[in-house]
Amino acid sequence: MGNGITTLGSYVFGNCGSLTEIVIPNSVISIGRNAFGECDGLTEIVIPDSVTTLETGAFAYCINLTSVVIGDGVTAIGDSTFSGCSHLMSVEIPDNVTAIGHSAFNGCINLTSVVIGNGVKTIGDRVFYGCNSLTYVSLGNSVNTLGAYTFAYCSILTEILLPKRVDSIKEYAFVECDNLTIYCEATKKPNGWWDDWNPDNRPVEWGYKA
Repeated sequence: MGNGITTLGSYVFGNCGSLTEIVIPNSVISIGRNAFGECDGLTEIVIPDSVTTLETGAFAYCINLTSVVIGDGVTAIGDSTFSGCSHLMSVEIPDNVTAIGHSAFNGCINLTSVVIGNGVKTIGDRVFYGCNSLTYVSLGNSVNTLGAYTFAYCSILTEILLPKRVDSIKEYAFVECDNLTIYCEATKKPNGWWDDWNPDNRPVEWGYKA
């Protein structure tokens, strides 16, 4: 792929099942909607620091993708960006990202580790829905919003620390998290947390200090 390209447009490589590797040049600043959607042959991807935007479904259903490096220039991860990447094992969200869109990692059933950078403020609905291999989550200290069903059905996740800055959690954020203990820096439930944020009454430790 030649240098000088600034945008990878919508569906530009979508459904290219025979594509096994690609080098994204440092000139690219935007990866469009479903640009690599259902590229079954891709096993790893490096998103260069030049990229600022990952649009909806950019890598959705790349079912053999095991490794992704998200460049430091990315400021937002779009809806369903990595949804259905069923072999993705770990992900680190850099500090420049401020928002993770709805269903961004929905159905990543082999995802075990997630580190969310300190710039992320908003985590959308169903972002980690059904990530039933997830064992480790580190939330950045700027997170203030968790969407509906964010960690639903993360059935083997054992603990999560919610920073004091989290002032909004929507419904069923932790439904069917059967083994989870929730550690909260807040001393009591903030007004912005929905009544059914923890519908299964998983254990909560208020006023937790790491």
